[in-house]
Amino acid sequence: MVGLWTAWGNVTTRTQSSFVSCLLVAPSDCGTLGFVRALHGGGIAVLEREPGHSALQLALSGEFHVVAWMVDPRSAAGPLAVSQLAGAGVPVIGLHDSAEAHLIADMLSAGAHACLDLGTDARVVSAQVRAVTPARRRI
Repeated sequence: MVGLWTAWGNVTTRTQSSFVSCLLVAPSDCGTLGFVRALHGGGIAVLEREPGHSALQLALSGEFHVVAWMVDPRSAAGPLAVSQLAGAGVPVIGLHDSAEAHLIADMLSAGAHACLDLGTDARVVSAQVRAVTPARRRI
């Protein structure tokens, strides 16, 4: 809410904020610092969690505008989580160490709304997260 004093009295108006939150699910040994900085630089709040059942439940809670899920190409758990999130209507971005065509194709086939490499330019990270976040979900 924004208040404004005028000659006619106190006028209060509601403004739409562009606040966006992201749940980043990645192993702790994954180099996510640059990605987190890119999100913060774009005005996106980030909460990081390790992959697992509790992270999936948190991602499904509806508390976040978008979920970025780091996918290990040696495991089927990541694509399964992405599929479950997408099936529940959660905007989800598949993250990779390196953007190889087959990994991107697997994530998009699983239902990811987008895929990003951890080393993606900060401007692209911010723009992509905002692009997959439905305007009605922004607080």
